[in-house]
Amino acid sequence: MLLLPELYECVDLKSTRRCFEVLAYLLRARPDLARHIRKLVVRPNSDITAVCSRMPDADAMRIECHVAALIKALAQRGHLQALDEFRWDGLETPRFVWTALREGCPNLRTVMTSVGKNGLDSCSSLFDFDALIGFGLFVKYFRLPDVGLGVMKTIPLSCWDMLLKRSPNLRTLIIDGTSPLYSIFDLAPLSEAYWPSLRHLTLGEFIPFDDSVGLTYDYISDFLARHANTLETFTLCESPKVHTVTIPELPNLRAFVGELSGFDELFLKFRNLRTLRWTHPIPVCIPTLFDALRMLPDVERLSFIITESYAPDTYIGQWLERLLRACPKLQHLDIDARCSLFPFNEFTEALSRCSPPSLRSFNLEKARRSLDEPLTRAAARVAVHCPSIHMFRLSVRAPYRPHELSWAAKRIVEEGTYTVERDPLLTAAYMNVDEVRHWRMSKRIARDVSRKSRLKLTPPPPPASGLLDVSQAVELS
Repeated sequence: MLLLPELYECVDLKSTRRCFEVLAYLLRARPDLARHIRKLVVRPNSDITAVCSRMPDADAMRIECHVAALIKALAQRGHLQALDEFRWDGLETPRFVWTALREGCPNLRTVMTSVGKNGLDSCSSLFDFDALIGFGLFVKYFRLPDVGLGVMKTIPLSCWDMLLKRSPNLRTLIIDGTSPLYSIFDLAPLSEAYWPSLRHLTLGEFIPFDDSVGLTYDYISDFLARHANTLETFTLCESPKVHTVTIPELPNLRAFVGELSGFDELFLKFRNLRTLRWTHPIPVCIPTLFDALRMLPDVERLSFIITESYAPDTYIGQWLERLLRACPKLQHLDIDARCSLFPFNEFTEALSRCSPPSLRSFNLEKARRSLDEPLTRAAARVAVHCPSIHMFRLSVRAPYRPHELSWAAKRIVEEGTYTVERDPLLTAAYMNVDEVRHWRMSKRIARDVSRKSRLKLTPPPPPASGLLDVSQAVELS
């Protein structure tokens, strides 16, 4: 009973089935558990095929209406009194849940919602909140071939009135997101906006406004300059207009997601950066990346998308070694490899030779190759030869097909999450394996086959004997 407040403090329902099961259970059987929830995230219709469809079908809309009805009932009955953050991540913005949340959740101060094809209703009760400290809008469909350069989205004046006039202590503002979205927002009201406590900012596709002289993006630069001393995280979604925006120096910025005109801007603009997620694919042969990272000695988390190298003497292992040597304090590494050749063995060997002692976890996603070794074997090699790493994730996707809408629609065919436990003397290692293989029979029919086990790994051999023969691993369960 003492742990219940911590167990239910944050509830993230990542599928339609989980939304139905958990919300119905809380409503009908255990409303006492719902009273501990402080952050609630619901993701109905979260499967990628629904997100990529041209229009949400009737079944998808009925699903979202049912999920919204369960949330509304929980709020109206007073079961969400402790809720202070709510995020709706569906295909469309719900229409009849906001009044119940505002009236039934007195502590609710952060509201985020997805925006679908239907856009935002200026009369929606979503914009009736007061004194918000966090607000976010996310577009939930991808660019389609017949959409062109983007669809203009106007944020209602009632929304800006809520943010600018009734939420002076706003700390988090998210307009759009980090997915490859192509709805263009009119953010002209930001030209006069100022929130003294703004810490976290995310901007997606936006248009310049006409100041009677011409189209300009200066209002975004001016907005950033007004908040230069308070911003701690800044996400600038991938956009062809990113080079038009002049980013001022942000001395207190700790995390940046996006891309700039060049890597040299990183240490010129963000000298105290701790987290960097570069959203634009980069070839592995670019040397300026390592020079920039050396100028950011405090970076702890890195995320990159890498593509083919046009230099014949550039190998994945060499690239990774240079990257690891440039970041002595690195704690987490995230790599999305879009190279035709990205062998596991080169990756794991580079990790074993050059990973800094601070590195604790990593995620690797790559395309499937016929010569790839099984995920469990590659994971066991990492567990044995990289003693500082305690958790990592490996994902293998289907080869990229040109007719797919975007890289965000890529299909994962196999993935595994691994946690490693070691005794204090490093005489044995135990690896917990949680692997899932995704079988897709058709567009709407899929099957997931999971495998969970616990392996006891033999101690690492002397350096002269090479890498671990993973066939010696013993499966305990």
